[in-house]
Amino acid sequence: MSDYDTFTHDVLVIGAGGAGLRAAIEASATGVKVGWSASHC
Repeated sequence: MSDYDTFTHDVLVIGAGGAGLRAAIEASATGVKVGWSASHC
């Protein structure tokens, strides 16, 4: 058994800036499964 979770997405958006959020919104609107990751530095 693994010590981490796995997820399946059609699109993975890295970042939460304006472009990343817009990309996630547009991809989601087309019906694909969107994953999102943001750095908390």
